[in-house]
Amino acid sequence: MRGRYTRKELEKIVAEKLELVGLSGIEKKFPSELSGGMQKRVSFARAIVTEPKIILYDEPTAGLDPISSTLIEDYIVRLKNETHAASIVVTHQMSTIRRTADSVLMLYNGHAVFEGSPDELCREETPYTKQFVEATLDGPMKMN
Repeated sequence: MRGRYTRKELEKIVAEKLELVGLSGIEKKFPSELSGGMQKRVSFARAIVTEPKIILYDEPTAGLDPISSTLIEDYIVRLKNETHAASIVVTHQMSTIRRTADSVLMLYNGHAVFEGSPDELCREETPYTKQFVEATLDGPMKMN
């Protein structure tokens, strides 16, 4: 991007993307000066700076407290709506699935064991979906 834009244009783009993720005014801060949630949001801003058509989130709420997770989930939905990019979210968190997903594909051992909406996932009574939604050790999914 440096060859295509002037420094002033780059600074404007960075400021716009940081504002989109609720981080106006932090352009001069180092990563060590940011909280974990702020660092995640900076990664969102970096991901959208080139205006992609698809955004992949890999465990976006990992290691965050429930309130920070909710904030990140809200930003995933906001970015989907404002950038019109397709969002693919890899997660094991039911709150993230409920808050961000339009459609769910559940995989186990490389095979699709469920496909549908978050509501359907919660209502589905297959051994895989029931074990996942209820977070029980009893069921076909075994931890190695």
